[in-house]
Amino acid sequence: MGAADPAIRDQYYAIEYDPSNGSVHGVFFSDAYFDYSVVQDTDRTREQLRGIEGQPVTGYYGGSASILPDVGTVDPSASDFTLENQERLQVRIDPSPTVSYRLAIEDRNAPASYASYTYTFSGSQSEFVEYPNITLESATGHILITLDSLQAGRHFQELFLPDGGKPAILPGADLRITLTAEEASDGNLLIPSTTTKVVNSLFAGRTGDEVFLSSARHLQNLDRNLSNVSGITKATAQTDIDWAFSDAIIFVPISNGTLTDFNGGGNSISNLLIATNGEYSGLFGVFGSAAYPGSITGVKLTDPTINGGNADFVGALAGFVSHTVISNSSVFALASNGNLSASAATAVGGLVGKSENSSYSYCFAALKAMTVNLAGNSGAGGFVGISTSDTIEHCYANTTEINVSTSGSNVYSGGFIGRSNSNISFSYACGNIKQTNGTAVTGFTYAPSGNISSCYSATTFDGTTGSSYGFSNRADGGCSYFSGSNPT
Repeated sequence: MGAADPAIRDQYYAIEYDPSNGSVHGVFFSDAYFDYSVVQDTDRTREQLRGIEGQPVTGYYGGSASILPDVGTVDPSASDFTLENQERLQVRIDPSPTVSYRLAIEDRNAPASYASYTYTFSGSQSEFVEYPNITLESATGHILITLDSLQAGRHFQELFLPDGGKPAILPGADLRITLTAEEASDGNLLIPSTTTKVVNSLFAGRTGDEVFLSSARHLQNLDRNLSNVSGITKATAQTDIDWAFSDAIIFVPISNGTLTDFNGGGNSISNLLIATNGEYSGLFGVFGSAAYPGSITGVKLTDPTINGGNADFVGALAGFVSHTVISNSSVFALASNGNLSASAATAVGGLVGKSENSSYSYCFAALKAMTVNLAGNSGAGGFVGISTSDTIEHCYANTTEINVSTSGSNVYSGGFIGRSNSNISFSYACGNIKQTNGTAVTGFTYAPSGNISSCYSATTFDGTTGSSYGFSNRADGGCSYFSGSNPT
């Protein structure tokens, strides 16, 4: 824009402005001071302004023809909308048949860097051929725009693609959603009404690299393969989560290499239905590593059903855990669920399949049943299947029935841990265990090395084969088997 010439800029002006609607009705100009109260009431033609006695020559922009009609504003409620951010991320509009709508979706923090998406439609339109993610609820008349869902083809990354030469908005970004309502009434000009709201595209909210969860969709979106989210290192559950309300049937084990901190907040995650034939099965497939040590706390898994299929490592919380601190976390059965099964597995546990270089405190696993077929060089336990170089204290396992079968060698099952080379203290196991074939079955754990102290087992045995130990093949002190006699 150019600058005004000083000879004009430093003169005298009177501007008629209506603050109620932001309109400029007219501008008076003179090279000398003039009395606005005189010129405002005269006919605003060039001849009349020049002829006012005692007034400097005055110019006017606007004239009598510029008198504006009455201007109103579209009813603000017409542009209002509801955001539903639970099992689906949806915009819900209660339309008016006389209003046209424009919905704009853009990245909140960097709108110029990413594609923006605009939907235009009228309130009376019943089909949205151009926008497959928009539907009209016939029963209520609400317009629904789906932004993210666990339904096939309705994930955020599938609905919002690159456009206009710009990349798509990144999954997990905050969105700015603006609804503009436009309407003409009785020939009067109505200023459009606009409402803007902000929401995260995948989660209940996000601050930097931490996300917050309040629904099954938020939880499942942690899986990078499914949602394509990136840059997440911490997740916090804000409320109980029930998979039974999810749009999806099967929960996909979370795989996200950058996620190293999960805080369940003591909230329940219930009715997970996990079925996989991949290598790892559980709420998390793999959690933690030497390069990215992890932390899991306050997780309460209630009534899960885990069908590990041919997965190598199966546990309700995680298939495989490494270099992770786990505290105050549990899995337990209250209703008809609470079952875990696996075939041809290497390590299967009520809480974790295989664990190494990790620590556990105040955790437990209490499932109804574990039905496991093990491959060779394997282990199954009520708490952990195989534990190496872990530290475990103040934990217990109480699975009603552990049923293990195998045709392989070097196969171990135990009420607490199948095979352990870890330090365990102040922990116990109970329930019932049966092993067909295999190397050894124990009430607590088979432990070639490591230390076990102040622990006990009340596990009962049912028709086991192979070597049997009421507590373990070894113990370091203060450990007991409480059934009254060692199994045979």
